[in-house]
Amino acid sequence: PRSTLFPYTTLFRSAWVRRFRASLNCPNRGSGIGRHRMANISINHHIHHITQQDENYCWACAFAMLKGKRTWEQALAVADGVPTSARDRNSGALINPSAAANAAHLRARWVTQLTPGDLVSDLRRGPVAIFGVYRLGRVFRHVMVLSLMIGDTAVPNAVRVGVDDPWASGNRWIGPWSDFCGAGRTLISPEYVVSR
Repeated sequence: PRSTLFPYTTLFRSAWVRRFRASLNCPNRGSGIGRHRMANISINHHIHHITQQDENYCWACAFAMLKGKRTWEQALAVADGVPTSARDRNSGALINPSAAANAAHLRARWVTQLTPGDLVSDLRRGPVAIFGVYRLGRVFRHVMVLSLMIGDTAVPNAVRVGVDDPWASGNRWIGPWSDFCGAGRTLISPEYVVSR
């Protein structure tokens, strides 16, 4: 007698099923169901903006925002928990972001390039602080907190981000990733990503 499984085994060997499976596994292939499913993201973390009141404490404000703090005083308390080996004793400027993050019970990783897709797993846990070289009228080392990302991470120009700058006083900037990160943009060269 013939197997009752014959119709099913034929179906699962069919070209249609192979194309369907390929469309689910690869966000840039196929059409219809599953297309770009893994690349689309919509994350929006509410944070309280903390404005730095000393030019060397942007890092403390960023760490405090990641930890859900609300005030400059709370940012200073976070800074006090970081050993002096990770920051300058006189100015408070950060010397070692990785050691400082560890002391504040945060995660740090060194980066040389950054795409929206690189930040997804960090952003799922909460907002992220991006240390690097920034252009804000002048070029200098700084940190900003990214708390919003919406769009297709496979197409960076289609992604919108929300960024809080501790140097600014208050509002989160929301705009295209391509206006935030890259040559000639605000974030010229990323160095560290710090997250929860």
